[in-house]
Amino acid sequence: HTLLHCNFQLRGKESDDDENFLVDYAKKNNLEIRTKQFDTYQISTDQKLSIQECARNLRYEWFRTFLDKDENSFLLTAHHLDDSIETFFINLFRGTGFRGLSGIPADSNQIIRPLSEFTSEEIYKYIDANQLEYRSDSSNAKKDYQRNKIRHDLIPLLLEMEPDMHSKMSSLFDELNELKLQIDTDVLAFKNEHLKGELTKNIYSISTIKNCSSFFREQLFRSENIYRKNSAEFTKFLSAETGAIFYTSSHQFLIDRENLIIAPKVNSHNESFAM
Repeated sequence: HTLLHCNFQLRGKESDDDENFLVDYAKKNNLEIRTKQFDTYQISTDQKLSIQECARNLRYEWFRTFLDKDENSFLLTAHHLDDSIETFFINLFRGTGFRGLSGIPADSNQIIRPLSEFTSEEIYKYIDANQLEYRSDSSNAKKDYQRNKIRHDLIPLLLEMEPDMHSKMSSLFDELNELKLQIDTDVLAFKNEHLKGELTKNIYSISTIKNCSSFFREQLFRSENIYRKNSAEFTKFLSAETGAIFYTSSHQFLIDRENLIIAPKVNSHNESFAM
């Protein structure tokens, strides 16, 4: 077992104390530990990202370097039910689709979150009952991040209105994740039945794609960046003449008589529909 710790150097001595705490913990418990320091402020500025988004990208990119070495390795994170509820509201306010409202997945791509069904209150009760040592990130108490405003202002208000909110949200996440699984199963079955291909091109019958609902087309072509925002224009494109091309940020869709040919985009077109 190996502990992985990111020091984002955002809280000065406190960040270094967190790292030292974990190094000492690993030593006491005969665990291997790897630490990584990031100049997060500078990187976020260079990449024009928020501090939180930048930190998330940095840690998962680093975690991935370990996971990619061994497909049988797994990463355990401490995300809990309250994290999923906060993420639900963050994504809701962004206008995301149902996939973004299904909570943080408990198991995905070699990453396992064993505490995802427990609330933060339940975790603290366990810590107290077992007299475990831990450290708290002081930035979690501030309200300068949207997540912290949701955590400290919105969630307590919702709990006043509905004390059983946690179990109801957990049930909703279960249902949305089952929905995701069902849709992904339907998409795979559709591809197995209708998809033809040659090298880097995917080919479907135009009539088959037109017969799908716009929602199903968005799920079918998620990896090609068809989504709610450009779905109406894409639907219009499907009735265009031979030679018409629809561009997304990553792919181009070409109408060739009765076929729809999909390939990675090889030019600098923005998302558009061209005759």
